[in-house]
Formats: sequence, structure tokens, C-alpha cells
Amino acid sequence: GDQLFVIEDQALLSRRQPGSNWGPLPNQQDPYRRDWSSNRLSSYDLKNGRPIWDIGGVAMHEPFDPPLAGHYMLGAPVPEGDELFLVTENNNEIRVFSLDRMTGRPRWSQLIAFSEAKIESDLGRRWWTSQIAVSDGILVCPTTVGWLVAVDRLNHSVLWAYRDRKS
Repeated sequence: GDQLFVIEDQALLSRRQPGSNWGPLPNQQDPYRRDWSSNRLSSYDLKNGRPIWDIGGVAMHEPFDPPLAGHYMLGAPVPEGDELFLVTENNNEIRVFSLDRMTGRPRWSQLIAFSEAKIESDLGRRWWTSQIAVSDGILVCPTTVGWLVAVDRLNHSVLWAYRDRKS
């Protein structure tokens, strides 16, 4: 009730159409020089509009990189108590993360899927969202690669996975 969470630096719009097969879009080919491999999650105070924290963004591989630098957030986080749950992709690994709501720092993560194509080269998946559902200690996580995965919130293990045959 007192924080707003926003996905920012989302390179999404392109001259290329969703569903078209295309390779990576290097920054020199993008007229805006956007980073297509990552985005940021920001938290704002709803009372005064001031930023509270930022995570993600371009990975510089430096000690001062923010948490989850280089990750592409696949949807808005879901708050539950003092935790946020979020699905990200980095180096073809799709993970669910538990974040501290007040700081944005990761508490734990669980690998839930792999992608054959990097997110920066799959325009169609960039339009999809992985909105987590939380109930009775279970996280149900869409992955953007056809799998629906349930993760136990307490021991962070995968409970089951389902793949739609049409995907």
C-alpha cells in the first residue's frame, strides 16, 4: 500500500514485428542505443513520489553493480508480506526471485526454465509477461517459454512443472 513498483528501461518497441525471427539487436543498430538484454525494477514511495531503490540494469561486472544487474525482468513483481516475487531471465536462465520489499535485495532464487533464444533476440517473448500467482505457500510461475512451474515458498524447491503441448 505504500510502494509502487515499475519496470523501467524496457527496450520493447522496434521496427521489427513480434513473432518475426531475428537475431540480436546490437546497440549500434538501435538508433536509441538501448540495452535489449536487461531492464530495471524501481520502487517509489507513493506518498512523496521519491525513488526508494533500483535493481537490474546493464551489468558492468563491477562490485558496485546493483542487484540483478544484467537481468531482464519478465513482469511486475508480486508483493506478499515483506517479500516481492519476480521472474527474470539472464544468460538463458529463467529464475524466480524472492526480494526484500524494502531494499530490493534478493533473498533467494530458484531456476525454473531455460530459453533456447536470448531475450534480446526474441521480440515475441519481450511482449509476454510472467505474472506470478501466490497462494498457500506456493508460487505459480509462467516462464514465457511454455512452462508453468510451481515453487514451494518455504523450501524454494520446484513442486511441479506443466508444459502446454501447443507451446
